[in-house]
Amino acid sequence: MKHSTADLMSALKDSESFDSFREQNQPDLVDSNVAKMLGEIIEQKGLSKSQIISDSQVNRVYAYQIFSGAKDSPNRDKLLALLISMQLSLGEIQDFLKRNGYPALYARSERDAMLIFCIEKGMSVIDINCELFSHGKKTL
Repeated sequence: MKHSTADLMSALKDSESFDSFREQNQPDLVDSNVAKMLGEIIEQKGLSKSQIISDSQVNRVYAYQIFSGAKDSPNRDKLLALLISMQLSLGEIQDFLKRNGYPALYARSERDAMLIFCIEKGMSVIDINCELFSHGKKTL
């Protein structure tokens, strides 16, 4: 990607048509596809879907529906559990969420702040859920 989001916003406002904008900025545009992006990460990192699912505590059938693309808009918490189980960094998780139309983790939200803290500390989904539960927050 060569242009910032602010640059793209400016270009959108100044464009005569969407087609001309798209033609000039195609390399910077993302076509979000949760299953495709998850598959790319799994391949890049040499991960096992079954291990990710086991570590994530996400229902096996639901998780495989996410991986296959049958669930095109999976629950944010379930997606977070899978991403955390893939041992992605906070930045990678935030980027994944944004690219797929989900709200990024927000430090002003107490629950999201707890998630950010736990991810930064490298905690597992099980440990994160224990932390959330002990503070009266909804688990992943």
